[in-house]
Amino acid sequence: MLSHIFQNSILLRYHEGKRYLQKSSLKFILELMHEEKSNQSKKAIWLKRFGIAGFLFFLIKGLLWLIVPLLIAYLAW
Repeated sequence: MLSHIFQNSILLRYHEGKRYLQKSSLKFILELMHEEKSNQSKKAIWLKRFGIAGFLFFLIKGLLWLIVPLLIAYLAW
């Protein structure tokens, strides 16, 4: 959870117990995104890839289950 406090015109930000002194909110967000991305394990990345591959496989399989019988019926006429 992100929280921020204005103190002496310096923005103090806290994220997961760490304190950040930032003048720019964009810089803080970019640093936070980089930190979270570098903390991802390789296992999580591969799991995400397999999830996407599985979704695409079953999407294409389902579309073929609809298209192939229609083509067979159309060509049988």
